[in-house]
Amino acid sequence: MRRRLAAAVLVLGVITFAGMSVSWAEKSHQVQAIERTRAAIAVGKEGHKDALVELATQALQHAEAAEKAKANHMAAAVKGLMETIEHGKAGHADLAIKAAEGALEHLNAAK
Repeated sequence: MRRRLAAAVLVLGVITFAGMSVSWAEKSHQVQAIERTRAAIAVGKEGHKDALVELATQALQHAEAAEKAKANHMAAAVKGLMETIEHGKAGHADLAIKAAEGALEHLNAAK
């Protein structure tokens, strides 16, 4: 259990430091949502349910902000990320990953 928690913290730390290389203001919310969704998928596949939920929550916040600017595909991405969070909290990693992958498709299509 401690190893999983340590791995999840390490992944979140890497994402945080990687995000610091480019100013937060320079990246659009859409780009942030895509990065967080990809990270959620990766940690979900490693079995880190809590990290998946945390990253999907962050992605959802960015997707909702981007939705205000770009309505095309963003509503579907928001819905997919909400499903990701619900399935992740319920412990259904496979369904959470599938929902996150669908959300990522919509995020990429909105570019």
